[in-house]
Amino acid sequence: MYPVDERDKVIELEDVPQSSVGAPLPIVLSDEFKILLAYIAEESFPRWDGTTVRKVGADTPSESLALAEFESYWSYMFGAPNDEAFCGHPLAA
Repeated sequence: MYPVDERDKVIELEDVPQSSVGAPLPIVLSDEFKILLAYIAEESFPRWDGTTVRKVGADTPSESLALAEFESYWSYMFGAPNDEAFCGHPLAA
């Protein structure tokens, strides 16, 4: 990991759909100018009681997808630390 300095900061994206908590299946496409991030968005099912499991995959029909576009970036890293390693991330505070 690179050394963190005062120019590094976390910016919460408030107006983007929540990714699926079960299987977001993110896809990143990038070139020198743009990053595209596509993922399965979380949907709420009003009558779901949490006792069943729904299998989701790349071929699952009728999934809501989100697409985020980022420009003017220096670099990017794919993936965040999991719950056990999050406290060790340089920007966790």
